[in-house]
Amino acid sequence: MAGTLQIVRVTKTPVRIQSFLIANDSVMLVNPDITNNFFIGNDPGSQIIPVPALGSVTLDTKKHDLWVSTNGGAFSVDAILMPNGSNWVPSPAQVAAQINALGLAKETTQQTGNTLITGVNTTLGTPAQKSDVNQVNTTLGVPSQSADVTGLTVNGIPPLRGTDNFGSATGQTIATGVNAILVNGTAITKPGFEAVFQLNIPAAAGTVPFAILQVIWQDSNTGLQVGLKQYILTSGNGPSNVLTYYLSGPCRGNQIILKLRNQDPAQTLTVTWAFNQTSHTYLADRLLQPTYAATAPITFANPAGNGSKGVLVHTQPTIGPNANTTRLTAASNAKCKLAINNSGAPAGNACSVSLQDPGNLYDVAAANGSLGRVTAGAGSISYNEIQMPNGPINLVISNDGPTNNISPQIALTIMEY
Repeated sequence: MAGTLQIVRVTKTPVRIQSFLIANDSVMLVNPDITNNFFIGNDPGSQIIPVPALGSVTLDTKKHDLWVSTNGGAFSVDAILMPNGSNWVPSPAQVAAQINALGLAKETTQQTGNTLITGVNTTLGTPAQKSDVNQVNTTLGVPSQSADVTGLTVNGIPPLRGTDNFGSATGQTIATGVNAILVNGTAITKPGFEAVFQLNIPAAAGTVPFAILQVIWQDSNTGLQVGLKQYILTSGNGPSNVLTYYLSGPCRGNQIILKLRNQDPAQTLTVTWAFNQTSHTYLADRLLQPTYAATAPITFANPAGNGSKGVLVHTQPTIGPNANTTRLTAASNAKCKLAINNSGAPAGNACSVSLQDPGNLYDVAAANGSLGRVTAGAGSISYNEIQMPNGPINLVISNDGPTNNISPQIALTIMEY
């Protein structure tokens, strides 16, 4: 009966679909066959548009004739004719039957191109696998691996660190103004890096006790520089007050150049260092000076605090009217909270903290330029978020009142990266 749900036998002979419908019907044709396409067209002599196996098509038959056939194929398909139909989805069983009929994802099919499907064989490239890797052995434990399986231990457990050292030195000296090359064009093969540095200049000597570490990433194919990060490291006041730094982060190229420049104009820098690539994956680079030395770097003053415990600065100086005092922070590139507790100050004695470049190290516009300033009014507390540069800053803590001393508490605490 025209216009009803029915089966249409599709063969090599074209069939006009309108003959099965009532006037003005649209139609959905469903191909329930799991392997064979049939074809549609607007002319009895040409049907070239495929309706794929387990596929369907919805068409309006009012303006054009619709013909269906196997386009010369020597098979037949019992198509489902659904007047005014709009949706059809094959069942999981039909899809599974189609996959099976086409021979997909079957061991026998894969063996055609891979004669040793029971293991990860040599046709799949390096690294070669030891024979007991085949079929992930019957003990259900971890399969042991041959030593030629790069990046795996002999027990088959992926390494937690996979560390490769690119260079190290103990007590290396760098003359004033020299930009020493520590690592030169070494190939990177892992996603992360880590480094440790220990620096000092002679005790009670020098005027600019800092060094600039440059991590340069290159592309070996073009020789182009694809990344550059620079970090400021403070030099300790003599060998007994050496300052230690930890640096880690993601690799940004497939070659690295590592340089360290001594910024002091008159004193020799002594450095002990090591630089590794590692299998760890880091989202961001992290610089940390974990502790302060007993004696502050020459010309500067230490605060209290411990970077390894998350507190870069804690200090409570007594400051006279219209005066200031300074504290050099540990080096870090973290986002931090700066707290100024000026709650004990008398009226008219605000406390300001200026974040200054400690030695024209950050290429600022003015000597000892300010990177920010935060103020807490008399009898109040200020709590602010700041971003540390890639190194230390000099905190200039000021009493803004014309009379009376103040003793504010200043804290700089590391936030989670």
